[in-house]
Amino acid sequence: MIDPGHGGIDSGTVSDGVAEKFLTLAIALKLKPGLENLGATVIMTRANDTNVPLDEIVRLTNSRKPDIFVSIHVNHSSDPKVDGIETFYFTPQSQPLADALFHKLVSDLPETGHFVHRRDLRVVCRTSIPATLVEVGYLSNLSKRQRLVHADYQQKIADALAKGIVDYFAP
Repeated sequence: MIDPGHGGIDSGTVSDGVAEKFLTLAIALKLKPGLENLGATVIMTRANDTNVPLDEIVRLTNSRKPDIFVSIHVNHSSDPKVDGIETFYFTPQSQPLADALFHKLVSDLPETGHFVHRRDLRVVCRTSIPATLVEVGYLSNLSKRQRLVHADYQQKIADALAKGIVDYFAP
């Protein structure tokens, strides 16, 4: 299950007129066919600019029982120099997924890694499957924002996420 963070009335972070909700959706819509080409069945929490409440995302995830849950986000900091990739998990069963995505994003993109961290986030702590929330960069960082708005960079993020998911499932 792929969750493009935010949507509809919830724009997520906004910096210089660029809203997180559009970036996460663009990345997710590029990730979906890449995973399907690898043989995965992909369920999206949203496929357009709509708001899906967090509790509905959790309910949908737990009722559909996908193998994994990945929520895609873009970060923000009051310090415009801060940048890097972060992944979050809550349960021990979710840490290998967070690790696999983090390592592939950092190795395949011109990114620095911040951390893989355990955090009590609703969409990752209330699901019964391996679940992670991925922050693919800081919208508040000008050079990162300039990359994030381009379709080719969004595709690179989607490709790295797909490779990380493949690595997670590799025996």
